[in-house]
Amino acid sequence: MIYNGISFLGIFFLVLPGWVFSTNRKRSNWKLVAWGISLQPAFAVLVAKIVGERTAATEVVGFRDVALIPAKTKTLSQIGICALCAVTLACMMTARTAGIFFTDTTILLEK
Repeated sequence: MIYNGISFLGIFFLVLPGWVFSTNRKRSNWKLVAWGISLQPAFAVLVAKIVGERTAATEVVGFRDVALIPAKTKTLSQIGICALCAVTLACMMTARTAGIFFTDTTILLEK
């Protein structure tokens, strides 16, 4: 529930500077702003769908190509373990970078 509040505050703080620095605040078209904000989840779903479909299509083609060369199974399995380790390390580095920004001991937002 707290994340919904944080998301709302994020939207509020994105719209607030536009309103504060506006030269004519009375002409703010709040209906247009509401439409723009309400379309964001639809764009997110569309982008996620496109990325998901591309990933699935790429994996199917890649699996088909690997299945055509059964003599290289041992080599591919060794590369697979190295790739799994590399991806795990990359995810850990990404999580660490995100942790820098979202913890109490952040470098950017000192207390």
